[in-house]
Amino acid sequence: MAAPEATLTRIGRLLGLFVKNFTLNSYRRLLIWGQKSLLWRRRRLLAAGYRRFGQEVFRQLQAGDFNPLLQEGIKDQIDQLKLMEEQVAAREQRVVELRDQIKATSYRLPAPPAGPPASEDQPAPEP
Repeated sequence: MAAPEATLTRIGRLLGLFVKNFTLNSYRRLLIWGQKSLLWRRRRLLAAGYRRFGQEVFRQLQAGDFNPLLQEGIKDQIDQLKLMEEQVAAREQRVVELRDQIKATSYRLPAPPAGPPASEDQPAPEP
């Protein structure tokens, strides 16, 4: 049997690891919350940008322009929308990375035994 000092040292070390992981994962969850709120705002801006883009294209078509996508203002709007989509994708990727970091440091239950479950109704095999 292990000495009491060794057991207390092991318990202290495990407790320290738990506190460290809990603190890091709480910080990561806070970062995820911040990223999610920024994503929410960026998606709203993106939806408004698409709405304005559609209205501008419709105005150009109503004015008699056959290909409004060749207009300089429309091209600029398309470039801005593409940039915003890339920013949204980058933030979503950051959230996925943070979640993976949390999963890597979280406690996982051990896998159940691979054998078939023993039924209590069946008698035990006799030797």
